[in-house]
Amino acid sequence: MNKKDERTNKLIGFIKSNHYVPLTKEEMAMVLEVPIEDKEDFAKLLEELLRENKIRLTKKKRYIINKESAFYIGKIEGSKRGFSFFVEQDRQIDDVYIPFENLQGAIHQDQVEIKLVKKSESGRKSVGMVTKIIKRNRNTITGIVEKDKHFFFVRPLDKKTNIIDIDRLPTKVKVGDIVEAKIIDTKKNGKFLVGEIVNIIGNSFHTSSYIKAILKDNEYTQTFPDNVIKEANSINQLEITSSDYKKRSDYREIVTITIDGQDAKDLDDAVTISKKEDGQYLLGVHIADVSHYVKEGSSLDLEALQRGTSVYLVDTVIPMLPKQLSNNICSLNPNVDRLAFSVMMSIDNSGNVTDFDIVESVINVNERMTYKNVQLFIDENKEILKKYSHISNEIKLMNELCDILTNKRKHRGSIDFNFKESKVLVDNKQEPIAITSYDRYQSNRIIEEFMILCNETVAQHFDLMQMPFMYRIHEKPDATKIENLLSLAKGLGLSIKHRKTIHPQILRELVDSVKGTKVEHLINTVTLRSMKKAQYSPYNEGHFGLASTYYCHFTSPIRRYPDLLIHRLMKDYLLGKDISKVYEKMMNQLQDIAKTCSDTERKAELAERNVIDLYKTIFMKRHIGDVFIGVVSGVTQYGLYVELENTVEGFVSVEKLQGYFKFDKEGYRLYKERSNYFYTLGDQVQVKVVAVNVPLREIDMIMIKKIKN
Repeated sequence: MNKKDERTNKLIGFIKSNHYVPLTKEEMAMVLEVPIEDKEDFAKLLEELLRENKIRLTKKKRYIINKESAFYIGKIEGSKRGFSFFVEQDRQIDDVYIPFENLQGAIHQDQVEIKLVKKSESGRKSVGMVTKIIKRNRNTITGIVEKDKHFFFVRPLDKKTNIIDIDRLPTKVKVGDIVEAKIIDTKKNGKFLVGEIVNIIGNSFHTSSYIKAILKDNEYTQTFPDNVIKEANSINQLEITSSDYKKRSDYREIVTITIDGQDAKDLDDAVTISKKEDGQYLLGVHIADVSHYVKEGSSLDLEALQRGTSVYLVDTVIPMLPKQLSNNICSLNPNVDRLAFSVMMSIDNSGNVTDFDIVESVINVNERMTYKNVQLFIDENKEILKKYSHISNEIKLMNELCDILTNKRKHRGSIDFNFKESKVLVDNKQEPIAITSYDRYQSNRIIEEFMILCNETVAQHFDLMQMPFMYRIHEKPDATKIENLLSLAKGLGLSIKHRKTIHPQILRELVDSVKGTKVEHLINTVTLRSMKKAQYSPYNEGHFGLASTYYCHFTSPIRRYPDLLIHRLMKDYLLGKDISKVYEKMMNQLQDIAKTCSDTERKAELAERNVIDLYKTIFMKRHIGDVFIGVVSGVTQYGLYVELENTVEGFVSVEKLQGYFKFDKEGYRLYKERSNYFYTLGDQVQVKVVAVNVPLREIDMIMIKKIKN
């Protein structure tokens, strides 16, 4: 994207933003701090946008968006069926349907300009056509080389991206190779992509080739630039100085414990706990002070912002920070002094924080515990009780307080879903040897509850101080979706109290009411789909899912950039910095960072899910022809998704069901007309695996019988 397009998009985005107040040309130039030498170009840009009908002038010569314009800017959201949807960047219009022939060469996640060619009608979306590709999400695509009669093409591993025709196959490339193809042109009026192969990644027979391709497709790399490594190495050689001790609260004499997974190396949180004389709990949550080492604007900082988050791909980690920091000087390893940010909270027997203190500190971890061992202690395993007898009081207090906090969250309406998480075990050749579900212990919940409380306490404090901050928000769901959910629940005979306003307590009661019943999977799935995605924002809008008025991410600065950013903001506050003169500038910067971090989080989640699905398909290739018991986990007009006990999900095409079935969208079911026979979410069924497509990460099944519903 050239500078002109970039300036155009920023200007339109500014005028479209919710916080924009109509301004004159002179006022806008002042607010945007346009340099004197650029004011002429700025005026020309406004005139051009007026000519294009993208903005218009009010009677008082103030600029606003021309909502009557048929042109919109946003992103393409692809689908594996060829068509796509357009998502307008400021959500001022509903998603627009883009047929394959109207894409004009645009692919999934490209930033584009479209025009509406057909307005929405009752029950139907508007139809649009791409008029300009503003910015390619990527110019190279990874996929597998295939041949169809006389021509070759690359089938992308990303199912939402269309195939790329290859005019000439390099001599070293063979059908079945996983390659990187560069988009160089389109043909037939932009309908089809044309590309050239620029890199051979590996052969599709090897799992490692797929992993490399997914990393390449998402521009992930485990290696860091030389200047970043150099900076990390120099920091790792540092020692805590006497001046560091002097200005920090010293908690080294308090029993301090970390609780993490067995293989975790980046330990960024530790806890201390005791009972006060008045009977209240004193909980200390100590977070690695990464901001002490990673300075704003440094090479490390810029790289961390670009990555946004660490990515966990089964047995491969793409870290946000180099291991010199994440596994060493920033990690709260046992028996060494570490710099931290500590939140010391007094908590009564109802789980309320009655007092707290946020300080820079120095700690020394006494025990590096695992979730499994803490759970064995709670379950009174004799060997573990003996081994950790010296911290028995701390673990018992943690367990007590966890139950209090869990109960408090439950009563305020915080929603807890009971979904299985997949665990993939691989051998030293990266081949999957087992697929299971994660064991979730009470010990996991202990750390979750303590971190939630800490994040809420920090967020509330900064909101009351009206300081620039980065919140973790989860907006209220759309009223229509909740009405549809409650209608479904009512149709299933569930009794739910209806409230005038949407409150998480409604959904909490609904989810709790179906635990252990045959409709649990159905209700959990539809409830989750009815809710919006959490994101980052400098404006506090609360967290609906947690039923929390204040929430942030403060507790994982080694692996999440928003947490690192919050540490810096907290330091500014503790140092008493006057930010009043730069408040607006800081808020604008935070808005940009929030969007970047929300985007990198979504990208990481998708990559993690793709890798798990890849391993599942590779594992299930060995089970073609085998019969399994599963539950219907998804219903579409095209067929049923069935989840097996080991969390693997396959698809049963509607054409392969015996008889003619119709799709009931509201009831989440496929049914036979003039019959009481149907399939719906949560039905227990017996299926047979008949085909596995590893490149597309798809498992085909046929239905043997429905066991019960």
